[in-house]
Amino acid sequence: MELEIKKLTPDLVEQYLHFFDATPHDTNRDEDKCYCAYWSSANSSGKDFSNALSRRNIAKQYVQEGHIQGYLAFLNGEIVGWCNTNTKKNCVNCEGWKYLATFVENEDNNLKGKSIFCFVVKPELRRQKIATKLLMKIIEDAKQEGYDYLEAYPYVETLGFASDFGGYVSMYQQFGFEIYANIDGKVVMRKYLK
Repeated sequence: MELEIKKLTPDLVEQYLHFFDATPHDTNRDEDKCYCAYWSSANSSGKDFSNALSRRNIAKQYVQEGHIQGYLAFLNGEIVGWCNTNTKKNCVNCEGWKYLATFVENEDNNLKGKSIFCFVVKPELRRQKIATKLLMKIIEDAKQEGYDYLEAYPYVETLGFASDFGGYVSMYQQFGFEIYANIDGKVVMRKYLK
């Protein structure tokens, strides 16, 4: 399988939205489609995330403004996978951070960290190493971009389809991530790059 991994840029916004329109994710119900709008560098105060259309419109705006960042995996010109990753300190006011705020420290001692928030892969291509290839590209680029560490937030156990968006502990471990914190089955994993 010959994948092409590209950074999300504003010119890819329509393809990005189509991927989320067409790809079952989260609970597999249309009304729960997330468009990865929760994880961004934008302040989400006052935004309406209550339905899929609102999330789609927010995601479109965020991609165009560079607030949603990450990588797309293409196979034969079609998006088959996505990973949302962004500078950690820029994301503490986003909607998704509210879920992490109870267990993720936000103090980094002047270190530059990059968070890995979620993965989405087309169902028929799961377990084909697409998330692994996205992670490899994230590590490579984060080193080149001067990040001190990468941080991810998988669950210790697979709790079901919707909870697996953070990736798997074993995937991160194979690339040198270690458990930095473990609170009630939620873990913070880190890989120091320097």
